[in-house]
Amino acid sequence: MPEVFLTRNQRREKAVARLINTARIDQIAQKSEMSKVMGMHPVTLSRKIKDPGTFTLAEMWALMDFLHTPEEQRGEILK
Repeated sequence: MPEVFLTRNQRREKAVARLINTARIDQIAQKSEMSKVMGMHPVTLSRKIKDPGTFTLAEMWALMDFLHTPEEQRGEILK
């Protein structure tokens, strides 16, 4: 089977999705709380979670602040 290489954007999207999914313990409560902090409708947040490439940089910072993401992990995601 051929080896698959991900683009830089695909790697970033996977890292963001992994960050969100591992940090959410109680999905419904956490997602509504997250959307309030980020200033967006919960449906919009759900859509962006499904396609992490649509997050703006400001939204990414707000998301990582909400999830208390360590600095070294932030650097890996945003580089």
